[in-house]
Amino acid sequence: MDTSLCFIHLFFLIYFLFFVAHRPCMSIGATRNEISNVTVVIQQVCRATRFQDACLDTLSSSDLINDGSNSSDVIQAAFSATSKNIDIGLTMVKFIPNLRGDDNINRTFLRCQQCLTMSKNRTSSAIEALSKNKLRDSRAWLSGTMTYLHDCVSQLSRLSISTSNTTSINSLKSYINNTLIVSTSNVLSMLWGLDTYGADPMTWTQVHTEREGVWERVEKPIHIEPVFDFGDHTPDVTVCKNASIGCFTSVQSAIDVALKNLAGENRFVIKIKEGVYSESVYVPFDKANLMWIGDGIGKTVITSSSNTTAYILGDGFFATDITFENTAGPNASQGTAFETHSDFSYVQNCEFLSNRASLYAHSNRQFFNSCRIEGNDDLIAGNATVIFHKCTILVRPRQSNPINETNVIAAHGRLDPAQTTGFVFNECLINGTNDYMKLYHTNSSLHNNYLGRPWNAYSRTVYINCTMEALISPGGWAPLNGDFALSTLYYGEFGNSGVGANSTKRVPWSRQIPEQHITTYSIEQFLQGDEWILIEY
Repeated sequence: MDTSLCFIHLFFLIYFLFFVAHRPCMSIGATRNEISNVTVVIQQVCRATRFQDACLDTLSSSDLINDGSNSSDVIQAAFSATSKNIDIGLTMVKFIPNLRGDDNINRTFLRCQQCLTMSKNRTSSAIEALSKNKLRDSRAWLSGTMTYLHDCVSQLSRLSISTSNTTSINSLKSYINNTLIVSTSNVLSMLWGLDTYGADPMTWTQVHTEREGVWERVEKPIHIEPVFDFGDHTPDVTVCKNASIGCFTSVQSAIDVALKNLAGENRFVIKIKEGVYSESVYVPFDKANLMWIGDGIGKTVITSSSNTTAYILGDGFFATDITFENTAGPNASQGTAFETHSDFSYVQNCEFLSNRASLYAHSNRQFFNSCRIEGNDDLIAGNATVIFHKCTILVRPRQSNPINETNVIAAHGRLDPAQTTGFVFNECLINGTNDYMKLYHTNSSLHNNYLGRPWNAYSRTVYINCTMEALISPGGWAPLNGDFALSTLYYGEFGNSGVGANSTKRVPWSRQIPEQHITTYSIEQFLQGDEWILIEY
């Protein structure tokens, strides 16, 4: 029997064994006699989810629930099932690179495996957070799980599939879409219900967002200025251009010697002295709590023309006084200056220069303070939970056709209404570079610049107390494709100033944020920043 046939048999064996271990889906209206081991609390919890039949099917098979279980017990059981589902997905994907000697397929499935591994990591963290009653952390990390699962499916969907491997690849895509993403969505909905309404699932509803007039519960006092003092930290290693003084000559070599899995207030500090470092840098997941200190914007420069100049996975990434640049040309499919997956990440006084997706905030919680972001065509993209505070965001001219093009500041990609993700711009300046504004003023009707467009159905972006110059088009916001996401996204504005802030001609699917709900987007509420950013009042 050849390798591909063996794989397909093994694939379907795993798939079959998983599903025969579960009962057929049961309707919400079924009686206690029909679903003998489904307690009232399970039915109440499942009514709050988007995929109710799948919820009942999963929980009715759980041996972790009994008639005395409360809502938290039920959520832990759902978490356990989700974690096991991810393990099955990892088992499936590990076999596929050996299916054929196709490098493209092998690379794709390696990336998919990495996404599933990150999903597993974030799910484990979310389970632990729930056990400690840290609901906002649990929701944030499971939101990351959802994003990684979607990434895996996206990778698979871009493959050119030959006849010999169509079945196995499509089966894996189906498993991720119909089992992993569904179960993750359901747990996210449960966590939202618990956080929003409390422990009694009788009070829970399906997830609603700001678009429907439902706002997150505000539970913390609000303060103003976040300030982190990088000067208090002594470098562990130094990067410079002169090797004779005993320093590392590349940023990556300093990353490679950093201690692994640091936690709490322990940090590995890398001082990057003035100079241009032509390299792509990568911070792996196990290199947590790295701190980079440069000599200033335009002085310490990390630059490349690869897909991504700086790729950050490790949590607790802090950086200051550095320029990140990507010089990929106008025909490049990607040219990101900075991609971050880091949770609890604080970046201050840094610069990001590129064209499309200059800054890719992929997932998790980040705070960008007093940064400068320059580019065009989705300057800032991703599905992270981010606050941009007092940042300067500049549109630059297109390299190939600088006139009659559409530029978008933010392309946020929230996939599920229960994800905690979104982009918040607070006290930022939205403008163009000097070169761009010269082109704009020559004939402003040939230029279109928007505050955001939806990468996915529940995209969320808000601008609060920002200055918007004349380049912002009167409609303010752009669709992605027809009416996709226009009834489910949330695009909000409050207290903005400047010619571009005039709201009289805004698209009908954007909103003015009610003043009493502005605190929803504070550092404390949106990022839980009071727990990981040192704040001076």
